Formats: sequence, structure tokens, C-alpha cells
Amino acid sequence: MLRNEKLFFRGEPLNGLQIMGLLETRALDFENLIITSVNEGILPAAKSSQSFLPFEIKKTYGLPTYEERDCIYAYHFFRLLQRAKNIYLIYNTEVDDFGASEKSRYISQLELLKPKEFTSKIAISNIESKMLQPIEIVVNNTIKNRFETLALEGLSPSAIGQFLKNPIDFYYSKILQIKDLESIDENIALNTFGTIIHDSLCNLYTPLLNTPITKAHLENSIKNIDQILKANTYKSYQNGSIEFGKNKLYFEMAKHYINKLFQHEIKLIDKGHKIKIIALETKLLATINVEGIPYPINLKGIADRIDSFDGKLRIIDYKTGTVELQQLKIKDFKVLGENE
Repeated sequence: MLRNEKLFFRGEPLNGLQIMGLLETRALDFENLIITSVNEGILPAAKSSQSFLPFEIKKTYGLPTYEERDCIYAYHFFRLLQRAKNIYLIYNTEVDDFGASEKSRYISQLELLKPKEFTSKIAISNIESKMLQPIEIVVNNTIKNRFETLALEGLSPSAIGQFLKNPIDFYYSKILQIKDLESIDENIALNTFGTIIHDSLCNLYTPLLNTPITKAHLENSIKNIDQILKANTYKSYQNGSIEFGKNKLYFEMAKHYINKLFQHEIKLIDKGHKIKIIALETKLLATINVEGIPYPINLKGIADRIDSFDGKLRIIDYKTGTVELQQLKIKDFKVLGENE
């Protein structure tokens, strides 16, 4: 969390401790230096390219690359050390998700150049662990009435998952109805990307409802992918163009996914399988009674597709995000046969 925060410091140039960035030290000399975050990937910064031009093209035509940036940082770093009497280089050895655990190449170079002038010390912070105080919520009539309203309106799988994962988040978003701030993004968000694909598949498959699907049906639908996908993209995403940049890539990805699905079903039909779509984007509702709750609880959801595959009923949920292999494992096969 702290990595995303920025702090601005104001110092008196003639008095006290001066906190500044590396580039701010140009043409300045200090007797005492404390340089923090001397980790590989931070000093020098990790390789990043905010350009569509490949590295080889930049190199061929003499355009600036990360190599020039690394040289600039190396020059300022080693120049800064020239007249300092006491130098402290601090780096983090703790492995984290950002990979900032390796000391900078600058330290390795100094260890080779000046081995006798180096002293290494390991600092371990003694952090007292404190138990977080549990958040207590007084359940009054207002909260009870709100939960009853939710139960009657229907709880979705995402709401149930949120309650099981973090009841406090459920309380804030569903009971208190505190909504996240909507941000305007120039690029298509991942949830919008999923909505576009779902809507496009629904439009493409709707003419095939309650009809045994043939290869000709699917080949004809493939011809309409581009037109229908564009219409749904502009309907769901109204903040910019999809003709270039990341949005163009997202559009081509969506077209590739949909085309791949249709090609897969064509292969199934060629092998003699019979597919018949029964329903699309169907709202499902079930009612359960929970001991201790004086009213029934409705469970609601939307089935992306219900079809018949060789006479067997299938309920299909389209997934456009990353699915881990462990999420596809069934822990108990007996559960599949319950409540048929």
C-alpha cells in the first residue's frame, strides 16, 4: 500500500537533513550520504518501455532506450559518492511480490572496486505484533430490515462470496450501500471486456435458440462476429475509440476468443456431437430456509447458457478472466449427484 503513496518533502538548503531524489543531487556534493532503496529494479529502475517500437528498432535508428537511462543513473550515483566521507547504502533483502530483494548492481561494483572500505551490517526491525481489535457492529432494526430486503430481492453468488470472504466488505457495500467511486478510464476495463464478450455471444447465439446447431449455422455466425462485437463494444465502452492502442488490442482479443469458441463447436459437430441451445442469459431463482432466520432467503443468478449436448443438459458460465488449474478440481464428486 505504501508503494503507491507519494510524500513531498521541503527542506532548508543550508540547515538540517536534506531529502531529495537522485537527479536532484546533480552538481551537489555532500559529506554524509544515506541512499535508500539501493535494490536492483529500483536503482537503476527496472526496464520498462512505454512505446510500441521494439528495442531493436530503437537501437538501429539511434533512439533512446533503457540503456541510456541506466547510464545516466549510474553516472549520477557514482559522481555523488566522489567527495562524500560517510556513505550508507541501504537495501531491502526481504523477498516480496515486487521482487525488490536483490541488492543493486552498483553495490556489487563497489564491493569489487573498494572491498576494504566496505562494512556490511544487517538490520532487523523488532516489530511488536498487535492483535487487531475486532469490529463490532450493533445490529439494530435498520440493519435487520435491510438484510431482510436483500434476502427477498435475492443474493447473488458474488454477494455470497463477498460475505464469506470478508463480512465487513459485505456490510459496507450491501447493508450500508457504500459504492466504489466510478473512475473514467481511457482503456477498456477487465469487467467491461467480459460484459462485451457475454453480450456478443448472446446476440450471436440468439438466432440459434431451440434449434439443433449445424456447421452452417456457426459458419454464418462467424461472419457476423466483427459487426456485433463492435456494436456491443461501443455500447458498453463510451469513453473513446477502439481503432488504435490498447483498446484495439482488447477488441482483437475479444474477436479471437469468440471465433475460437465457434471453431471449437464446429469441431464438435464434425465429430458427430449434437448441440441444442435451450436458453441464454437466463435468470435463475431459488429459495432456501436457514435455521434461525424467520424469513426465506432467495438466491439469484444468471446462467450464461443452458444447452443440450448429446442429450445431456449443460449449464455453461463464460469466463474471460484467468482461471487457475486448482479452481477446476472437484474436491468431492458426490456433491455433483446431490439434489438432482
